[in-house]
Amino acid sequence: MRESINKYMKGYLTIKVEGLDIERFLNMSVTNRIYLWDIKRISFTEVLMKINIKGYRSLKRISRKTGCRISIVEKKGFPFFLSRLGKRKMMAAGFLIFVALIIWLSSFIWSVRITGVEGIRTQDVTQNLSALGVRPGAPKLNIAVADVENNMLIRMSSLSWIKIKLIGTRAEVQVKEKVPAPEMVPVDKPCNIIAKRDGIIEKIASTNGDVVVSQGDPVRKGQLLVTGAIDRENAGRRYVHASAEILARTWYDGSAAVPLKSQKNIRTGRKAQSIYIISGSKKYMLKKLNIPYKSYDKIERSTGLIDTDVFQLPVRIVIEDYYETIAKNMAITKEEAQKQALGIAEKSILDNISKSAKIIDKKVSATIKEGVAVANVTIETMEDIGASEEIK
Repeated sequence: MRESINKYMKGYLTIKVEGLDIERFLNMSVTNRIYLWDIKRISFTEVLMKINIKGYRSLKRISRKTGCRISIVEKKGFPFFLSRLGKRKMMAAGFLIFVALIIWLSSFIWSVRITGVEGIRTQDVTQNLSALGVRPGAPKLNIAVADVENNMLIRMSSLSWIKIKLIGTRAEVQVKEKVPAPEMVPVDKPCNIIAKRDGIIEKIASTNGDVVVSQGDPVRKGQLLVTGAIDRENAGRRYVHASAEILARTWYDGSAAVPLKSQKNIRTGRKAQSIYIISGSKKYMLKKLNIPYKSYDKIERSTGLIDTDVFQLPVRIVIEDYYETIAKNMAITKEEAQKQALGIAEKSILDNISKSAKIIDKKVSATIKEGVAVANVTIETMEDIGASEEIK
């Protein structure tokens, strides 16, 4: 796209080269670093091609050496457009008005793009930005970027950072959310350490408190591992903030089922289309459609009339394609069904496994029951299962 715009702005020609030595003509052009494109042979002695204005001036010498004749078929680009305008006063006036309109429109924000949103709703960010003046249709001169950034951090406590850039008619908004700190017992308060999941103790490294389990002991979620209530002879009971690393073997289970036979919607090749223009909140139909299919896939494409990196108009063309589909019976082999089921089961575990857990073993099984592949996966890990619990 950018290359096409550059060619248009500089201007280019479609030329026809005629002669018996066209191959030599092309080779000499390449040797002299003259850029030619869209080269199409019409006949043995005629070739069409495109060339920029600067390159065309350099072709005359090559034309004389090879005995080929050059003729201009078409002129395209901004320089030729300006030349034609000079001869047509009304068109020139219209062009100047159009340029003035574009300049005026470019002083407004016409789109807001937000990135970095994960846990919070994009709608919440959009609403707060709008309340602070960053919204489609807002004059750029009225937007104090630094003030908006500061006020956004005040209005949305879930944000830790925000950066706003005004690029042409678009506002680029990058946000970073606060990572909630894990709930921990303050170090000045006494606490126990309990198991946050089932496991078998492998290693205990305590720096404070009394350990009440041993290596090899099976433990249940919530079971006391290290107590912060310390009893000593002749000293009575005192309470401390227990601290320890408790490594244990833990297990995660996952299962999945995949049928050998199923139905899938397949496109028939028939397609219908509707086209409309959106300007602000209004919708103008160009090609209205009553969908003729009972079952279909819908694909929507949207593009701005002028939509570049630095300038956008608030007018968009929307094309909706409707592809007719029919239900078709599908079948896969037992091996493929088992493979899919195992993959789904394992993924369900890995999506929920603790990030600090180290995988040390994996056991899998898959069977076929009544036309369905059933898979079971067990992953064994080594992880710290200790969690602080305040003594009250």
